[in-house]
Amino acid sequence: MSEKKYAIKKENGDILLKPCKLVNPTTLKGYTTFSPVVLSRNGCTFTWFIDFLKETNNSDDHTTGGRKYQVSRDSGKVILKEIRDGGFVSSVGFSSEEIPIVLEEIQTILTELQ
Repeated sequence: MSEKKYAIKKENGDILLKPCKLVNPTTLKGYTTFSPVVLSRNGCTFTWFIDFLKETNNSDDHTTGGRKYQVSRDSGKVILKEIRDGGFVSSVGFSSEEIPIVLEEIQTILTELQ
């Protein structure tokens, strides 16, 4: 696989998800600003997000280690929010074309971590 576009393994084992094609769309809830999101290695966060992307899990929130994640799907797009202690929020979004790439990159990282 070539250089990762969206998912990068951090030194501590977390995964940094970078913003993608979806740049600051207006949603039903207003304006969303995209910035990198750290997907925690704690708990079953990776599995939860992978299952949501594969549409095998419809749970739209997950909490672990002081972070809360909220994910939504709209017209094939997926928006993931990371809410850290203190209320700081980061969001990334992936178009339907990008979701398979994101899945492959995350699964490659998980294989490297084993």
